Amino acid sequence: MSLKQCIDTALLKSPSVKAVALEKDYYTAGKMAAIDIPKTEVGLIYGQSNSINNDDELNIRQTVEFPTVYIRQKEIAKSQSQAAVFKLAQAKNELVFQVRNLYYELLCLYADRGILITRDSLYSLLEEAGEKRFRTGETGSLEKMAAQAARMQVHYQLRQNEGQWQSGLQKLKAVMNFRGVLMPDTTIPLHSMLSLNQDTGIFTSNPTLQYMLQQTDVARQQVKLEKARLFPDISIGYFNKSLIGAQIVDGSEQNFTRSDRFSGISGGLTIPVFFGAQGYKIRAAGIQHRISEQIYIQQTNELEAEYSSFLSRYKMEKEMLLYYSNTAMPHSRLMLANAGKSLVAGEISYTEYLKLIESALEIRSSFINIQKQYYNTISAIQLIQGKNE
Repeated sequence: MSLKQCIDTALLKSPSVKAVALEKDYYTAGKMAAIDIPKTEVGLIYGQSNSINNDDELNIRQTVEFPTVYIRQKEIAKSQSQAAVFKLAQAKNELVFQVRNLYYELLCLYADRGILITRDSLYSLLEEAGEKRFRTGETGSLEKMAAQAARMQVHYQLRQNEGQWQSGLQKLKAVMNFRGVLMPDTTIPLHSMLSLNQDTGIFTSNPTLQYMLQQTDVARQQVKLEKARLFPDISIGYFNKSLIGAQIVDGSEQNFTRSDRFSGISGGLTIPVFFGAQGYKIRAAGIQHRISEQIYIQQTNELEAEYSSFLSRYKMEKEMLLYYSNTAMPHSRLMLANAGKSLVAGEISYTEYLKLIESALEIRSSFINIQKQYYNTISAIQLIQGKNE
């Protein structure tokens, strides 16, 4: 399975990403509920409310908050929805970062296994040669014992490598939420994944900072909303009633029945006379806004420092990678070739040959480690840049 396939699977099946996506849907739905008109009050009165006759009266009343409140609620819902979008991008960015690192770790373990298998083959040949030389009396048992000890050490390292491989696979499958058979594409050369776009404008695309900046906007909108709640509520009503009996109309008496209806409207304002508590809510919202601003500033400073540090490491490790590619690795190949020739020509002993191949293979192992460090640095930089989604 290629790295892209692993990333696509993780983004599709990860419960953590799904949860944040649902949170985004929640706040998106919240935008439609920003204008929450209270329930309409409907009342009915029946009895001797005006005279000894039983009259009936229908009352309908609706109370709404000042229109500015609904405007502010819609703005804060819109801001929360946008924050959820950035939070989803942040979750995807971090998930891809995890998948990349775990995948590359497996590739490095596979490369290490190749070196260990090479060592095992060489030590096996040395052990056989040492055994023959010991039987013919050409040498003592030291050469054979040295080869046996070295081979036993390699066998232990191979078992350790296999354990780390299986553990890495399980971690990757857990992050991907994948239950099938997973086998990374080990044909990919390690160096083919070592690329970086050095983007100085990191803070325009870093989802963590975008989310935190949006949170400051949410807090600012909350302050506006709490201030708007100081405005009076508005109420409007309608009534329809009967006045059974005799009534004086234009100086003359008229008799009214239940079918004769009298109606009208009413209106009023609910003025906050005691607004001390709301004042404290405004102050609390203002404090929360300042807190969110300080958190954003602190996170920005930390990311700037981390980015600068990782760039320095990137440049240093890139130089090391070039050294190994252009100098150390060719030297390692020459050491292996010349050591074999020297052994055949009788110019060096088996013990000396063992030390030479150890040094040559150690260079190869170090080359894998520097590539791993280099990739981890690149991956961390891409995480800060927000380039992982």
